[in-house]
Amino acid sequence: PMMEIHLKSHYSKGQDIKKLALSLKETLIEEVVTRFVINPLGLSIDITVDEQKLAALDLDVKELKKKLRTAFKSFPVEVEGENRLIIGGGKQKMDLKELYKLKEKIKKLYIKGVKNIRQVLPVKKDEEYIIVTAGTSLHRVLALPFVDATRTTTNNIHEVAEVLGIEAASDVILREVLNVIETQGLNVDTRHIMLVAHANLLRIAMLPSPRSPQPVTRQVWAPIT
Repeated sequence: PMMEIHLKSHYSKGQDIKKLALSLKETLIEEVVTRFVINPLGLSIDITVDEQKLAALDLDVKELKKKLRTAFKSFPVEVEGENRLIIGGGKQKMDLKELYKLKEKIKKLYIKGVKNIRQVLPVKKDEEYIIVTAGTSLHRVLALPFVDATRTTTNNIHEVAEVLGIEAASDVILREVLNVIETQGLNVDTRHIMLVAHANLLRIAMLPSPRSPQPVTRQVWAPIT
């Protein structure tokens, strides 16, 4: 799944477009950490962070400490210097196996961005810049103040149906199929594709018949009239 995120006029000129795109990307703590070191004697984990990557995300070590404390409330977290964090130790009782499990959980801790947006790419389209993403989160993206909600699109049909309704989902199917056909140099009447799009949004439930062992009774619900 992917999105084409259009920006409001003030943001679409290209100024700070990379920083804006980076703010959308889902960032995990392992992406800003240079190393994890397990201390078997103190039963703690020493985390060294990349200060430049943190600065690019408008974060610092103290904010990371807060996020770690929130996610792992039963473990003490301390800041050591400007780029180190120590989690664990103290009176917390656990063995090495649990410590390794804790390290893997820490790696996957979400710290910033829009969840499910895994990659971002600023692209110039006509006279403006847009952001193309791998991964989608339509309802979260449309809520952002710099996003043009009237033109932002996703090819995730289920998300579109949930956020914008079944008719919008039909339009997505139509657009995606037409794009494929056009790239192949084919000419198909749009009305045939509309029929396919509508058929893909039907729900059919098979119900057992009281007079037959086979499910011959069908209940059809069509959301499009």
